[in-house]
Amino acid sequence: MTSPMMPESEPLGVPPLHYRDIPASTPTAAVPDEAVVLIHGWCCDLSDWDPVSAAMSRLGRLIALDLPGHGRSPDSEAGYSLSAMAASVLALLDHLHLGRVVIVGHSAGAEVAMTIALREPERVRAVIAVEPAYGALAADRDRLRALSQELAGPEAVETVTAYFERIDAACDVPDPLAQRHQRSARRCRPHVAAEMFREFTFGANSFHFSPDTEAVLGRRTVPLQAFYRSRERAEIGYSGTMHAGDSLHMYAGSGHWLHQERPERFVDDVETWLRGLSRREVADFQEAKRS
Repeated sequence: MTSPMMPESEPLGVPPLHYRDIPASTPTAAVPDEAVVLIHGWCCDLSDWDPVSAAMSRLGRLIALDLPGHGRSPDSEAGYSLSAMAASVLALLDHLHLGRVVIVGHSAGAEVAMTIALREPERVRAVIAVEPAYGALAADRDRLRALSQELAGPEAVETVTAYFERIDAACDVPDPLAQRHQRSARRCRPHVAAEMFREFTFGANSFHFSPDTEAVLGRRTVPLQAFYRSRERAEIGYSGTMHAGDSLHMYAGSGHWLHQERPERFVDDVETWLRGLSRREVADFQEAKRS
């Protein structure tokens, strides 16, 4: 599925994130007055959204971005912590004069989205987390620390490539998508891959592991729609944190990039939830006016 023609630019006067601005494809968009911001995961870039962006444009205006050190965005002088990444996205939103937005984050991008929602909740209407990286078990610490040490070595690109290959092989992902992920891995910048993985997983503001994940999700004040590929993943990352208005979806048999594998179902689920969210907001407002 291809995307409509769209401008790409590096904004001036802010940390220069490369982004793609995709107009809404219909006047009856699910969020006609707000942008939908798309944040890719670790060692990927905005092209991760290409298989689904044309369908997603019926949700509203899309802003797909390259995080610092990824795609066509330059390296970050502030580093690659969760706080630094969130600040770079907020600076881009300021540059684009965007008010409240819906943020869609895949994998590590969901951690960035949640950090923004906690830091400036008035800027975020909702978070949509697609196979979020948060919610790892304490038993995974040693394995992930070993991976972090391997990424700090001379063959970081090969390590990322093998890691993506294992993720896709475990879920029997279609070859064209698996090859897309391999190309993304080979484009990664070794120092960015190593530092971002270390900071997101073990950094001072990390909530990668349970029970930190549950504590952070429990503090949020914005609605959350979460997508997982299995019940096990959902239970690890989301158990006990459902709030009124939240939505949880499991795409059994899908891989980590489930939005690419099932784009129409994914967009249908997001659109239905966002339109229902709008109705609930109107109902809540009307009830407040009556009381």
